[in-house]
Parts: sequence; structure tokens; C-alpha cells
Amino acid sequence: MKGLQKRKQQFIRFLFGSFSFTAVMFAFQACYGVPENYYVAKGKVVSATTGEPLQGIQVYNNYHGKQAAVLSNSDGEFFVEVDNNATSATLCFRDVDGDENGSYANLDTLVSVVEPEGIIVKLNEKGAEQ
Repeated sequence: MKGLQKRKQQFIRFLFGSFSFTAVMFAFQACYGVPENYYVAKGKVVSATTGEPLQGIQVYNNYHGKQAAVLSNSDGEFFVEVDNNATSATLCFRDVDGDENGSYANLDTLVSVVEPEGIIVKLNEKGAEQ
């Protein structure tokens, strides 16, 4: 009888321990979310006519609206997050600084995000033939 009582207590401890661990994990996910894998794709935005780098071009990944927009730097470079399993992504490019650096047409384009040298995107000036 004592052996049965001891096994019952061990089972209850095991059950309670398992339940406690599961509850803590659910609470952790609720507070901090589930980690997501992502890859940082790099690229450069240049003028289609002059080849000069374009600063201040807004770039974002059109993936369920999850990515915050980034701006290209003074060398036209940008770094944007894409899904870790993706080999391509639709990147959106917007000239948001007005006529400060020229006026360029918006572009949504499917690009390969695994280019070792990075993505080169050429933007046309507004009103220029595409």
C-alpha cells in the first residue's frame, strides 16, 4: 500500500511539474511573442539615367505589412528584413523626400534576395519612359 501511495505522489508531482512548465512557456510566448527567423537582404538604389546612388528612398518588404520601412543611405545602400526561407521578395521603393534629390517613380519589384553582391535597383525619374 505504501508503494502505491508513493507512486501516486510521484505521478502528481510529475503532472504538476509538467503543467507548471507548460504554463510558464505559454506565458513567455504571450509576453514576448514567438521568435521569427529573418534574413537581412542588402542592396543599392541608383538612378536609371545617371547610375548615381539615391539617398532617402524608402524601401520595405511587401510581406503582410510586417516590415518597417528603411531609407537608403548616402551611398544608396539599404538593408531590409525578409523571411529566412525566402529566395525572392517583393520590395517596394518610394521616393519620400520630394524633389530634394530629384523625383523618382515608385517601384514594386520581385527580386532575388540571395544575391551575394546585393540587389541593384534602378529607379526612373518621374515622367521618364519606363
